[in-house]
Amino acid sequence: MAGSVVMGLVTMVASQALSGGGSAPHVQAAPTPLAPQTMPTVDSSAVQKAQSQSLEEQLARRGRASTILSQSGTTDKLGA
Repeated sequence: MAGSVVMGLVTMVASQALSGGGSAPHVQAAPTPLAPQTMPTVDSSAVQKAQSQSLEEQLARRGRASTILSQSGTTDKLGA
């Protein structure tokens, strides 16, 4: 008898799950899509400006002037 009660409960739960029994599920509205954004290309002026600024910064970091650790304007010679 206990087996038939358990089997009846399992059948009832399974049929409700398959038929969507119970309360109606809450359905959320789809989010509104974002406006499309244009990707920067090599030809755009902003990209060219950023590239030239990056190149200028790289050139300023190279050479002997970038490695001198003394203050500018002093008359002390390096290694003296």
